[in-house]
Amino acid sequence: MNKSYFLLTICMLASSYTCLQGQTTNPEYDRAEKLRRSYNFEEASKIYKTLLNSTNDPNFINTLTIQIARSENGAGMLEYAAKPVYQGHHDVSKKDFMLFIPDQGDHFWAPLPSILGSSNNGKTPLNFVYTNDSESTIYFSALHKEGHLDLYKSTKINDTLWHAPEPLGNLINSAGDEILPVISADGKELYFASNGQYGMGGFDLYVCQLDEVTGEWGVPQNLGFPYSSPADDYLFINDTERSHSYLVSNRSIFSSDSVRIYRLAFEVNPVKAAIEDPQEALKISLLLPQDNKEIQEEREPENVPDSGDYPSLVREVRKIQMQIDSTIKNLDLLRSRFSLLSNTEDRSSLEREITSGEIYVSEMRDKLRIAGKAVQEKEIEFLNKGVLIPRETIPVPDAEKQTPSYDEFIIEKSNPGKIVVSKLFFPEEPADYTFRIEEQSTIYEEAPENGLAYRIQLAVAVNKADKKVFKGISPVFETKTATGKWLYTAGHFNRYAEASSALGQVKGRGFRNAIIVAYDNGKSINVKNARLEEGKISETTTYQIKISGYPDELPASVLATIRALTEKDIAKRLSATGETEYYIGPFSNKTEASDIERALITAGTTGVTVEDIIKPK
Repeated sequence: MNKSYFLLTICMLASSYTCLQGQTTNPEYDRAEKLRRSYNFEEASKIYKTLLNSTNDPNFINTLTIQIARSENGAGMLEYAAKPVYQGHHDVSKKDFMLFIPDQGDHFWAPLPSILGSSNNGKTPLNFVYTNDSESTIYFSALHKEGHLDLYKSTKINDTLWHAPEPLGNLINSAGDEILPVISADGKELYFASNGQYGMGGFDLYVCQLDEVTGEWGVPQNLGFPYSSPADDYLFINDTERSHSYLVSNRSIFSSDSVRIYRLAFEVNPVKAAIEDPQEALKISLLLPQDNKEIQEEREPENVPDSGDYPSLVREVRKIQMQIDSTIKNLDLLRSRFSLLSNTEDRSSLEREITSGEIYVSEMRDKLRIAGKAVQEKEIEFLNKGVLIPRETIPVPDAEKQTPSYDEFIIEKSNPGKIVVSKLFFPEEPADYTFRIEEQSTIYEEAPENGLAYRIQLAVAVNKADKKVFKGISPVFETKTATGKWLYTAGHFNRYAEASSALGQVKGRGFRNAIIVAYDNGKSINVKNARLEEGKISETTTYQIKISGYPDELPASVLATIRALTEKDIAKRLSATGETEYYIGPFSNKTEASDIERALITAGTTGVTVEDIIKPK
């Protein structure tokens, strides 16, 4: 895609998403739109650019620039296109189509609880959440204050209390609408629809990969052609058995109130190749069954070089995936048996079998990743040569041949589920005691009383002072003395050198009589003694937060609270008595650790304490 058009389009989308104006009266524009929707992106782009050079209408310029970008995006997607195996379709109401998606096991769609956010934007489809009763974190779409829909997550603390919604960030949320997020069965992929990301028009479909180290979602990747189209593509979801995929779109629907649910064969690594003919692209995009003649024509391509080991690579990928799926099903059965056993020896034996199976699945997933990469490298080699290796020429394992035909695709409307969220928890933001100069001073009525600290005494007054008096110095602590006067101090420093540096700034703001004072656990002490004590502490002590009382693992709600408060490392250790303990840190000063300790306790976390870490001499 032309970089200049891409950057300009992003800027336009960010400033206003009321685009595509000025397009109703120009016959050439209408002709370009027909070409674009018919996948003739090159010809459409030429017309858009010609119109762009002949208009001064800012709205029309905005529209044309966006459509040029969409055309270039579409042309790029056709260079690496898939050919999904069609297994049937049904047309349903657009409003609640998600309730017709079959084969979702214990998962269900539920209306978004109003306490989590507003979705009353007058649009369809309805804003439903995909989850199940055992999920502790839900992903959903809700209105941003600027009027568009963004994606958020919330984690359960108990049966009715949930964390306040947390936006998924600017990599995922755009100036347009992001809707209908779906997490894959293994929790490592996030699928959603967006009309504000890189795409070829309308809602496109995207997937993000989870970084298991950071816990963050990666950059959204467009699922590409033909999953995304110039029309509105609302949902992509796999069934729980990984036999079928479902795609919901209005690409072949003439009614604005309906959408089409397509069932496609599930594929781990679909074969992809370039498509140059717009007519072929249009035909593939309709997601219709291939007749025998078409398949035969693909099976006898002319002048196709030797495919080498490509067929065996694809067979290996499919074989590994089947082994993984089979093992996972067996593990589910073993876990069900384990929950029913009471005999300790039987439970121990079955536990070893389950552990062995889990290790096997992990090893096979590593093999799948390596084999999948080899297939992709081979496909890129074919693309560079302009070669397509039809998937129909590659023998399929018997288990895959048993996939039900599309004639057996039956749908039935399910009842919406329910998510109970009575109250939201907003983590208490730790007070910012960092010394700074702001437009307006921040005043605290209570000063921290943890450990040794220095502050700068500004004034002692008979009456309360207005914050304007302190000329932006922050933080300022307001304390009533035993004599009834008001003491004002600024900053909270763990080292004398830091306080001394800030003192110069304070005097520069007009407080010529300001002095450094010292406190030990909230009690005033001599500065000289404080400096002696500081030397001992800095040589021997840092701090950490200990959490106990969670023998298996930290609940998702506790992890969410920790990550909302700090980026410090979390370590899991066994105590001398064999109990599982978790440590967060290290912290260079006790105040920061104590603030986080207080926020965790407020959130309902048990067994939280701050400990000194004594450095070896």
